[in-house]
Amino acid sequence: MRLFMFGIMLGFFWMIITIGLQSGLKNGGWLRERVDRLRTPRVKRGALGSSHFCSQREYKRFRREDPEGLILLGAFWGENKQRLDLGTGRFCLGGEDIARGILTLGGPGSGKTQGIILPAIADRMLSGHSLVVADPQGEITAHVLKYAAVTRHLVVVHDPTSTIGPRYNLAEG
Repeated sequence: MRLFMFGIMLGFFWMIITIGLQSGLKNGGWLRERVDRLRTPRVKRGALGSSHFCSQREYKRFRREDPEGLILLGAFWGENKQRLDLGTGRFCLGGEDIARGILTLGGPGSGKTQGIILPAIADRMLSGHSLVVADPQGEITAHVLKYAAVTRHLVVVHDPTSTIGPRYNLAEG
């Protein structure tokens, strides 16, 4: 009988521990918050997870120019509506950042193509780099062809729906 009672108590104890850990480890749980406080640098969790606006300290590396990089012009703002570029209007990406790619988010008509994508393509072409540009809607093809005429790049337009030019239809095998 004692062994049976010990087994019941042990099972109840493990059930309480499991429920406590489960509630503590979920987002917003007491244990998760406690562990986050121990991390360096501190991980902030809010409505958008750990994402946040850039701070002056984090932006510092984007003030240094890199000969293999890209300089974007504009006004750059961070947390607490603080101007990060110190009035210079420059955002300098390094060559490694460019090689990894750029994610540009914004609503329709917000200037993603004119402000980021086309300057990045032109800069890379002027530097003599080869590019693969995916333009499924055909919005920037004319611009790329104009840049290529200036930089003397060979442009190959892959259009599987066209009957002229290079094509390869993956559906046909």
